Amino acid sequence: MLSTRAEYQKYIDPMLAVNDFGVSYTEDGAADATAFFPSDKKPRELVLALVHLGQKSVPLLIDCLTDTRVTAIQFGGNTISKPMKVPLGYVCFGHLMGTTKSTQVHAKDCADDGLGACVNESFYFRPDDYSRCWPNVCLGLG
Repeated sequence: MLSTRAEYQKYIDPMLAVNDFGVSYTEDGAADATAFFPSDKKPRELVLALVHLGQKSVPLLIDCLTDTRVTAIQFGGNTISKPMKVPLGYVCFGHLMGTTKSTQVHAKDCADDGLGACVNESFYFRPDDYSRCWPNVCLGLG
């Protein structure tokens, strides 16, 4: 673990109690759809707490990538996968992509839209890449 358990409990665990992040993920939705940029334009306080950590949030977000506990955020599904609640690891992934500016991760001058748009496929995973989800937890990435 790159962060301490106390930091994780303070900054990451509370996301499981949020009923409305003001965002959902859709197949053809904006690539920047994350809890950082909710549709109501007001990031939740716990998201802002991560933002205010700046680079110190990176170890927390990296640790969180494998967190398979399910949040209230909905993914609409597609022709292959059914709608689902998004695992916490995917929410943290969105935060991490929002704090990363590397051209190794993000395509320059990209105008694409949708899930994974403008992100190097080596660094990207989808919310439905998690296998077998239940109401409170998913198995790891498929």
